[in-house]
Amino acid sequence: MNFFQAALLVLLYIIAGAVVGAALGALLNLLGVVPRMAQALRVRMPSNAWGGCIALGAFALSLLSLTQPHWNLAPAFGALPGLMLGIFVGILAAALAESLEFISLGIRRLRMMNTARYLIGGIILGKLAASLLFWLYPLY
Repeated sequence: MNFFQAALLVLLYIIAGAVVGAALGALLNLLGVVPRMAQALRVRMPSNAWGGCIALGAFALSLLSLTQPHWNLAPAFGALPGLMLGIFVGILAAALAESLEFISLGIRRLRMMNTARYLIGGIILGKLAASLLFWLYPLY
């Protein structure tokens, strides 16, 4: 692998991380997770401290994902993290679907009905191209 290929991979991973981070931020914002957590736990912390904790957790999980540690666990112990990861991916997909709903509301409010089909078409083509690239040319 030459320098150009490595730089391109780094750029692609940064872009992919930004997309997932934006979707996670949209999920947390749409569901109102942080205010609900603060109310349920009865903890008074500044809102930037909550954001810092969430960002630190996301960073730690990203590092775990990049290093891919191999733990010799019994299948029963591996089932719980697998279930939690599956729930996370499902909720993230639901958040992406919710963001598409907000796009349609934004199009109506900004009176962009003439360009709506191009915007939605661009999103669809982008998702299609990204999924084809992911499955045809896996990065890892």
